[in-house]
Amino acid sequence: MKMWRIWSLVYFELYIWCFTSGNTLNSKGYDILLHDHLLKDYLVTSRPAASEHDLINVTTDIALNQIRELNEPKRFLQTVVWFRFYWTDFRLQWEPQDYGNLTEIRFMKSEIWVPDIMLYNNADEHRSSIQLYSDVLITSYHTGYTIWLVPGVVKTSCQIDMTFYPFDTQQCEIQIGSWSYHGFQLDLHLKNPTGDKYNFLEHGEWDFVAFPAKRNVIYYGCCPEPYVDATFTAILRRKSMFYIYNLILPCTLVLVVSMSGFLLPIESGERAQLSVMLLLSMIVLQLSIASDIPSQSDVIPIVSQFLGTITFIMCCSVILSIGSIALHFKGIHGKEVPEVVQKIVIQYMGRFVGIKFKSHHDFIIENDTRHCRCKNNNFNLEERNLDDTGKRDSERRHFDIEIIESNENSTATRVFKKELKDIYKMIDHMNKDRQAKENEQRDLEKCRNDWAKVAVVIDRYMLLAEFVGALTASLLIFLNQDRNYYLD
Repeated sequence: MKMWRIWSLVYFELYIWCFTSGNTLNSKGYDILLHDHLLKDYLVTSRPAASEHDLINVTTDIALNQIRELNEPKRFLQTVVWFRFYWTDFRLQWEPQDYGNLTEIRFMKSEIWVPDIMLYNNADEHRSSIQLYSDVLITSYHTGYTIWLVPGVVKTSCQIDMTFYPFDTQQCEIQIGSWSYHGFQLDLHLKNPTGDKYNFLEHGEWDFVAFPAKRNVIYYGCCPEPYVDATFTAILRRKSMFYIYNLILPCTLVLVVSMSGFLLPIESGERAQLSVMLLLSMIVLQLSIASDIPSQSDVIPIVSQFLGTITFIMCCSVILSIGSIALHFKGIHGKEVPEVVQKIVIQYMGRFVGIKFKSHHDFIIENDTRHCRCKNNNFNLEERNLDDTGKRDSERRHFDIEIIESNENSTATRVFKKELKDIYKMIDHMNKDRQAKENEQRDLEKCRNDWAKVAVVIDRYMLLAEFVGALTASLLIFLNQDRNYYLD
């Protein structure tokens, strides 16, 4: 009886122990058991290699999600990227049927070995995003295949080439690789020949053209072994419509208005004021947009070349306008135009630009004809009165002559004749002076007209020269663009 009670107590304790053990197994779960099993005797700092000479192959890929900023003066690119790393750890293998058909498990970065990937061209003052966001869980499969996906915001240094700004294409690299493992211990491979840009969010200033990837094997001066890195190049093309509308078009309009100033008559006196005002406007416009143009000394952007060319052309326009005005008013001092200048400028050069002038002889004949017509009109108005008074005047002259002849020998008559001769001489002298003044005035007017003709021809050639110079300079500047700018 006592033995039966003892065996009953033993069976009861065994039953309680088995029941509690089963509950403990179920409460722990297969993932916890697998986690404890895999990390038992696991050394985090040890490479997952069967021997010391075995090579660990790590495959990498980068997905570029968006562009935060491309800072040209400071030369860095800030992007949102997703780093992807794949490798095989033989120590993390198991049989799924032993753990409830569990085929995958997740670890913290501090629990298992991970490649010490660093961002080589990191431009951030703080830690790189691979270190900052590396606490995400790592997924391992029963075959030992491990995936590590790291999101982050990275700031990488970028060599900016502003030669073709604002029609430029920039190439910024994202270079990653192992920092402590050389190429005989860890080999880095590319999953795809290009990075992933499927989920890229469009940027307002840049077009994402391409994202090629390249594997590099580099020997550094510190070590005899090679080091492997993966370089992903983001090729970005600037959207230039904003700069065309707000920068190039206003400058072009100012230049066109400056060229149209040569069509103004010099007598109006507004040409020099217009040229100087437009030049000052151009300088103010250039100063206002200088803050938007990246400041660099190694190259001169084509937009700066364009603005500098326009400013130079407008300065030349002001100088030439002053010279043209000086030529126009050079004839007021009576200095004649040299015959060579008259023949070359007025006769030949004027014809090439469609300017034809009347000769001075034709101009005089036209003025004399107009003057004679005015006299004839006055003569016709007075002709009727002369018909009525003509007979009386004739009789009076005849009577005066008879009186003079009858008193021919008198003293008064001799005095009268002498005074009459003096009056005739005075009248002749006055006529000669008047004729000389008219000739002088006519010569002065001829000088003025000749210099004015020279100024008009020079104006037309300056207009053509400014137009051809501006067009040629613009074509040379803007046609010398990046050949890859319009290529996708």
